[in-house]
Amino acid sequence: MHGIVARMNALNATISPLASPLYPPLEPFATHMLEVGDGHTLYVEQCGNPQGLPVVVLHGGPGSASKPKHRQMFNPEVYHIVVFDQRGCGKSLPFGKTEANTTVHLVADMERIRGLVGVESWAVYGNSWGSALALAYAQAHPGQVRALMIGAIFTATPRELAWFYHPDGLARFFPQEYAELCALLDTPAWEDMPQRIQEAVRTDSPQALKVGRAVCLLDALSMELVPNREEIDMWLDSEEFTLEPVRIWAHYFSAGCFLEPNYLLAQAHLLPQVPVHILHAGLDLCCPVESAVRLHQAVPGSTLEIIPLCGHRATMEMDMARVAATDAMAKRLGY
Repeated sequence: MHGIVARMNALNATISPLASPLYPPLEPFATHMLEVGDGHTLYVEQCGNPQGLPVVVLHGGPGSASKPKHRQMFNPEVYHIVVFDQRGCGKSLPFGKTEANTTVHLVADMERIRGLVGVESWAVYGNSWGSALALAYAQAHPGQVRALMIGAIFTATPRELAWFYHPDGLARFFPQEYAELCALLDTPAWEDMPQRIQEAVRTDSPQALKVGRAVCLLDALSMELVPNREEIDMWLDSEEFTLEPVRIWAHYFSAGCFLEPNYLLAQAHLLPQVPVHILHAGLDLCCPVESAVRLHQAVPGSTLEIIPLCGHRATMEMDMARVAATDAMAKRLGY
């Protein structure tokens, strides 16, 4: 394994940043603060070609946010790119609010955004938690979905939810960090860990910050094949670190992402008869590849592309695959 990683690092070192497979950075042609009720206001942006193939981009988490890089996954001459921050996330307001913040709310928000940008239907793109939200939306509103492009698959099954906090999940790869989190929570029972985390991070106390950092450390270590611990520690100790994303994550995980157990897989037959492209990293520790295989098996006609020697966080190889997938989907849909 060490030899493989060394060869990968050597290869990456020879690749110039100018050789990025992503499309060049671009700015939105319109931004919006959309009131969706319940005291929530969503940040929404539109990029690319207003007359192009509409695509809505769903960020990960729960609790993360949209990034400028998300715009660069799509040919701006071909796609009408719609990006937004989910409730309580990023530039949406109020930041970190968990009240009236469930999967059902997010699905309804997407319909409001679709109306705002004035499109009858769109392609849906999402990674990690975004893939679960994409599936939930497509099952609820099949007539508004032209295609699904989803990766780093997470379907919110009990097995996937438990991966983070079960002793036989991530703990096998990061036992010391897992033990430290358990010690902070003072619980030997893994079953109630999401609830204990949710309770522990409600305030801004020093203990809450310790728990939040321990949660984020375990998550960050699962993102890459060779995590940079020094870089992670600097972020955890910086002023940029806040508890709001952890609170939203715990809010969702403690409630099974507000879905019935195995719901997204069990209801896969409700997905529209549209192209479904599934992309997954072969060595993803955050969202194990078996989730992508199970989804592919549950969706007849879907395509599954596994990129070997890649982790959860996008590498050059994964970015190449993502851009190739969005280019191919536009052509398949006649754009």
